[in-house]
Amino acid sequence: GQTSSAACQACPPGKTNPITGQTRSAACQACPPGKANPVTGSSNPDDCRACSAGLVAAASGTTFCDRCAAGKYQANEGEQACDDCEPGSYCPKGATVPLPCKQGTYSNETGLGSAGDCKPTTPGFHAPTGSTQQTKCSPGTFQPVAGKAECDKCAAGKYQPFSGGSE
Repeated sequence: GQTSSAACQACPPGKTNPITGQTRSAACQACPPGKANPVTGSSNPDDCRACSAGLVAAASGTTFCDRCAAGKYQANEGEQACDDCEPGSYCPKGATVPLPCKQGTYSNETGLGSAGDCKPTTPGFHAPTGSTQQTKCSPGTFQPVAGKAECDKCAAGKYQPFSGGSE
């Protein structure tokens, strides 16, 4: 037989080995995608923990879950990829849900990373929270200011017969 004074080697982070008496590094099993294990020498497959919402593990054998990039989100645990942020909303880094564009702003694009990426409405238009487009003020209303949630009604004794009134 071969004699050696080598100690038993620990499985690296991202892997586990629940079986005793193993002779090869291949005995260390990689955590599946969507899970991560930061522990060295882990013997329990349960140490491979599902990534929390807002975090993902794309590959097997992951040590730590990665935060979703700005413009993306992940609502579920144990996922491998982040989803594009939806129109009318924005997603900061690590988002678990899309956050709606605030009133007076809108966006029809996917992948916005911050509230500042939502566009302000132009005069003559309005947009409620989470809008994908700005809406023209209806006849009898007006909006002289950009970035507003709603249009103002014409005062008594005045009228405005057109859509998109700004004065």
